[in-house]
Amino acid sequence: MKKSPLIEKIARSANIEEQQAKRAINIILSGIVEGLRQNKSVALGDFGVFKLLSNVDSNDQKNIKNSLRFIPSTKLRQAINKPDKS
Repeated sequence: MKKSPLIEKIARSANIEEQQAKRAINIILSGIVEGLRQNKSVALGDFGVFKLLSNVDSNDQKNIKNSLRFIPSTKLRQAINKPDKS
């Protein structure tokens, strides 16, 4: 799912305007980015943890490459693997 359908779904579910849902999503995303920059990890309860991993280039010690890892919570993994009730 892309951002636009997610915004629409949140707006419908919360009975709010799409602009409000979009603003909320953008605030959450910027909060995650800010948290990663400050602490190198952001834990979102039953959702999971975002971790910033820094790798130093062995050829150039000043060249640091950051990568991002998401570790889903057990609850999220169980929800994803749960069969649909269709």
